[in-house]
Amino acid sequence: MGKKGKSKGKGRGRHAHDLATFDAAPADLADASTELAASLVSIGAQLQRQLGHGADGDGLTRARLSALGRLVLGGPCTLGQLAAHEGVRPPTMTRLIQSMEATGLVARARHPSDGRSILLRATPAGEALLTSGGASRLAPLAGAIDGLAREERTELGHASEVIGRFLRDVDGTRRRV
Repeated sequence: MGKKGKSKGKGRGRHAHDLATFDAAPADLADASTELAASLVSIGAQLQRQLGHGADGDGLTRARLSALGRLVLGGPCTLGQLAAHEGVRPPTMTRLIQSMEATGLVARARHPSDGRSILLRATPAGEALLTSGGASRLAPLAGAIDGLAREERTELGHASEVIGRFLRDVDGTRRRV
């Protein structure tokens, strides 16, 4: 990146930051952290606009897409684990899972080692819907990623991992109201 947070790369100037800003002295760290937090919020809003807001014809809302994606990619989990991962309260997740069960996207099964617990898993229909619905929603973003240089794709992959861990940590410390 160049001076004052302006990058030399294609399309990176709007949210680009001088990396030295985030290696600031403690007195400047709060300002740098606030600036980065604002940037992440802005980027998140832009991603939401790019991916669409409501359900497509397939009935896959953002909430369903996210929960179903967690079950397909992360494997079976309890309702409490899924609610914590998605940053919602268990009653909210219960309603979402009930609607997904009714349409055959998710199934419940007894936990193999704890008969008191129930595991949620994506059904084959849920996996297929995620693949087709998710692919059509993600196509514009995937195309843009394809257009990045190899190094930029690698950086974006690392950033995605860091942001995912960061959001899980924030979620774990935030009080649910």
